[in-house]
Amino acid sequence: MSAIDNIRENLRANHVSYQETKDSICVPALSEDGFEVCLGVGREGYYVSAKKWHEECGTEDEALAWFTLLLSNEARLKVESRGGFEYKWTVEIDRGEEWAPASLTSYLFYPFWMKKRVEFLQNELLTRDGTGEPATT
Repeated sequence: MSAIDNIRENLRANHVSYQETKDSICVPALSEDGFEVCLGVGREGYYVSAKKWHEECGTEDEALAWFTLLLSNEARLKVESRGGFEYKWTVEIDRGEEWAPASLTSYLFYPFWMKKRVEFLQNELLTRDGTGEPATT
């Protein structure tokens, strides 16, 4: 069973909406403070994306780990903009008392002279229970 097939079955079983194409599956933002997460298969392997952030993955397991993390409350997406122009997306991981950057995607050119705005987006489709294992809410 492929990663996309596995995700589709789990989403259906938990009555979570999603969109899919032949080579990708996306879970839309489930709240105003959330963000869409996609997993796809490309020529060079797998990729996971959230807004403009993206990660190319060499293995299916790596792609599934990113996908699951981004749907959980264990991660958040820090979005930086200037003058309404988004230019930097950082996945941060909850380390207990602080958020640690894990992966970054950004544009090289942006209106650096404009006022900076930082927004934090977070999904909570998956949470950790008392045992520390991912569990659906």
